[in-house]
Amino acid sequence: MNKIPKQPFKRNFEHIDGNWPSHVYLNTSKGISKHKGFQRIVGICLSHFEQTCNEIGKPLVENFPHLSLSRPFVLRIHQIDSFLQKLEFELRNSLIFTMQVFSEYYLLKNDFGNRLFISVPLEDDHHILKQLIQKVDIVLQAFKQPRYYEKPLFHISIASLPITPAQVASSSSSSSSSSSS
Repeated sequence: MNKIPKQPFKRNFEHIDGNWPSHVYLNTSKGISKHKGFQRIVGICLSHFEQTCNEIGKPLVENFPHLSLSRPFVLRIHQIDSFLQKLEFELRNSLIFTMQVFSEYYLLKNDFGNRLFISVPLEDDHHILKQLIQKVDIVLQAFKQPRYYEKPLFHISIASLPITPAQVASSSSSSSSSSSS
């Protein structure tokens, strides 16, 4: 997989002393992302994206592909330790699980509409991912933070790129869930 030069991420939250932008996710770089079959799927998806959506730009391949369990949120510095303790408590009995991926991709934009993620969908047959998100949501609600999406699309983000409002319109008309196998 070719690495593409790093594109700067634009801060989505205004900088305020004492705030800590946060995100709960599973780092898949030591698990599924190292599997040759997954790397082949990523190559297929990125190649297809570049062929069909080249007017948007070149994506930045994620250094650590991840599975999001929350939306971005902001904690105050004094909340971090108690947030982590509560999160560890809620997730303490979570099971190890396997994931099934597909050789297609989603184009998902962030809540701010300024970044597009190329994401490989996951199957959640046993509702393990849904249970994990429910546990994370309990913690987020305790800290008055936004819950995860009501109808989640479970996925591993493999690449991203900054976008403008005009590019958002063209990306949604291009393909939001396509690929060739």
